[in-house]
Amino acid sequence: MFQTRLEERHIWLVAEMLAAIPFAAMHLPLQFFLGQPVTVGSLAAAFSLYLLLGLLVRPLLAVFRRGTGDSLLLVALLHSVFNRTNNQNGIAATLLEGNARQLTMFIAVVVLTVVTAVIIRSRLSRQYGAELAERWRSTV
Repeated sequence: MFQTRLEERHIWLVAEMLAAIPFAAMHLPLQFFLGQPVTVGSLAAAFSLYLLLGLLVRPLLAVFRRGTGDSLLLVALLHSVFNRTNNQNGIAATLLEGNARQLTMFIAVVVLTVVTAVIIRSRLSRQYGAELAERWRSTV
């Protein structure tokens, strides 16, 4: 709903960038489960990192949502797969170590986002976004 509202006012990419702010805020509580002291500085650093991650991952989720015809279930599945492969104990961690894992994740997300966006470019139009929003309103 939040994303749909933002896309009514902005193009999808700007909407995703704006959505990165609450994305970062929602992930901040994870800092309390790391077993390390939480300070204002560590929260600010974590917020910056989550914001950067949101600016990277949110466009992927938006392109995927548009490509699936607004399927939140499939977007949630993609989010889950991303979390499971990207974390330190995730699938990619067994294949790659150190900074190579983060760099590979960054490259994979950018390539997957761009390739998917090119393939579904007609679904990234404002008109298609309006159709999805109207479809959503008619079901609520």
